[in-house]
Amino acid sequence: MQSILFGVICCLLFFWGKSWKAKAKTDFLTGLANHRAFNEILPSKLGCGYYFMLIDLCSFSDCNKKYGYSGADKILQKFAEALVRLSGKGDLLFRYRFGDEFAVLSPQGEKHLLELITNLRDEGFESRHSYCKLKIASDVIAVEKNIMLQKS
Repeated sequence: MQSILFGVICCLLFFWGKSWKAKAKTDFLTGLANHRAFNEILPSKLGCGYYFMLIDLCSFSDCNKKYGYSGADKILQKFAEALVRLSGKGDLLFRYRFGDEFAVLSPQGEKHLLELITNLRDEGFESRHSYCKLKIASDVIAVEKNIMLQKS
């Protein structure tokens, strides 16, 4: 009986361990990969033709003040949903570092990322009954082996 109980506990710990590892690399609010996942994935993309785009929601603090934390969280979720919907094949999406920063690693090149940011700038995000137009700052760079060079 004790060996069966021990086996069940080991199985549960094994599966929970896998679940926790995945959760540790996922942003709880947006469902995107987080900064930890970015740091693990980036080395494998060096020198492989990937481009990196950092997106900063510059006016997000205004949305936070206007709608409160729960309303602002909904805006972040809607932004992440738009990022997923508008991104292309092979794009890797991350909520990056601070709450209002996102990152994209893409094999599709600089033009694709510039189109993506244009489409994101055209999106509006609803929170409660009001409309919030976010200001989005971005930069695109090529991911080179051992260095990252400015592209645009």
